[in-house]
Amino acid sequence: MMSDPNPASNIPQSSRRCVVRPRKPRILLGACGCTDASKFALLCHIFRRWASIEVVMTRASIPFIEVSQTPRPVFFNPRKTTSHHLEWADVFVIAPLSANTLAKIAQGISDNSLTEVVRGWDSNKPFYVAPAIDPVTWNNPLTKQYRKRCDELGINIIDPSPRGEMADPTEISYIVKISNEEIWD
Repeated sequence: MMSDPNPASNIPQSSRRCVVRPRKPRILLGACGCTDASKFALLCHIFRRWASIEVVMTRASIPFIEVSQTPRPVFFNPRKTTSHHLEWADVFVIAPLSANTLAKIAQGISDNSLTEVVRGWDSNKPFYVAPAIDPVTWNNPLTKQYRKRCDELGINIIDPSPRGEMADPTEISYIVKISNEEIWD
């Protein structure tokens, strides 16, 4: 009688152990149109080291981003794909965030794919923004009201540099990872 070459097949199904690998965190990365959007491909690369990512961008961001360097297709029709991203993602990060999109978020305006995702985002899930807003605009009373509204909505703001540049992509990744370790440990 020949023995089975696969010893595991001789073990009763009920006794076999199933190896479950924890899945990587799922991060939805968004980008707005501004010069710091040129750092978006680097941001994607850094997040991919420890997370699964998908991206959503505004049309205004396209001239600044090397789209071929982003890991997933960009979508423009929110009616078809917003629900997928809302269900799939554990965390939402918009970096860079423009002053225009900050104002839209604070006022509940959803007129593009990125703000459509913002509108549908589950407030129980972490949401971060890393603005790239010049100091004059950042300190404008209207912008301060929009920042306050974001705080009220539970949106975590990663402040820009004193010159108004988006925080370094490595810093953004670190903040998101460290702040949410309990979610994916």
